[in-house]
Amino acid sequence: IGTISPEVAQQFNLPVQKGVIVAEVLRGSAAARAGLRSEDIITRADGRDLDEIEDLLAIIRSKRPGQTMSLTVQRGGRTSQVTVT
Repeated sequence: IGTISPEVAQQFNLPVQKGVIVAEVLRGSAAARAGLRSEDIITRADGRDLDEIEDLLAIIRSKRPGQTMSLTVQRGGRTSQVTVT
């Protein structure tokens, strides 16, 4: 995963100016079970905007095993919600 800045968004013609892009999803991982894919852009987690990867990591760290997290994801110009456990 990596942070999207306005400069990166412009360089790669991304549909959003900020968020976290998924580089790879490991088979069998919680992300894979939730339906995340490589190149998905996560813009919100548990209702909070993500300006950088540290925002997402802080939310993940606040969770205990088995808890869920709601993500807003941009994929192919569409926005969807996924839940990750």
